Amino acid sequence: MPYMTNPKIKNENMNYNKGDYALEYINLNYKEVDIANIKIGNIIAVLNPYSDKSKCSSYNIQHFGKIVKTDNTISGTIIRSKWGQDGIFEGNINDLPDIYGDKVKFYRKKTLKRTLKRLIKRNIF
Repeated sequence: MPYMTNPKIKNENMNYNKGDYALEYINLNYKEVDIANIKIGNIIAVLNPYSDKSKCSSYNIQHFGKIVKTDNTISGTIIRSKWGQDGIFEGNINDLPDIYGDKVKFYRKKTLKRTLKRLIKRNIF
């Protein structure tokens, strides 16, 4: 299936796709998970194929998307992502432009309990 627009989701809020702010938001609110444990609603970060770093940073993030369907394999995972002024599109991870490369990281939203523990540990409360 080609990476294509879905007119039913034109107005979906995709505000996490804003570079450094998105990365900061994901680092604070999400934890990395492997593909065997991804679920619908998790976030995918596509990393620069020429970067030596395996950790997400503002220097190697190419693209963000949201998982909308998965069988816990790359070929069976469909993502939704925003392409600047071109709109919101859905497609298989393998259908992303080759320039983005094939390094990906998956993230799941942290639970409130875990987030509170982290904040307490940092003496924020």
